[in-house]
Amino acid sequence: IVTKWNSETLLSPLFTDNVPKLKRYIKFISNFATGVELQRKIKATNSKYNAFEKQFTMQPEARGLDIASFLIMPVQRIPRYILLLEDLVNKSETDHPDIPGLKRSIDDIKTISHLIN
Repeated sequence: IVTKWNSETLLSPLFTDNVPKLKRYIKFISNFATGVELQRKIKATNSKYNAFEKQFTMQPEARGLDIASFLIMPVQRIPRYILLLEDLVNKSETDHPDIPGLKRSIDDIKTISHLIN
């Protein structure tokens, strides 16, 4: 897309085509609080887990983040998509051909967000 970018480029199909995949987050996010509580309990009582997490955090791929930081990322992703698309709509020309598709994508992602909450 970037190499062929022009004023008529449409981003909304990327979101529209992938919104159904966001439904995969529903089960994870619904169980997130339980998972975080379990991780907290393990961390408080299991020295092997703590050693593993320390080693994990030091890996270059972890970028200094602990496991809890990675667990929250899927929870934050859906609201971020909504904010990104709303910002894109707000900063685009009102007559840009992608506006209707972006708004449809926002509505579809909000629907999934409501299913989660």
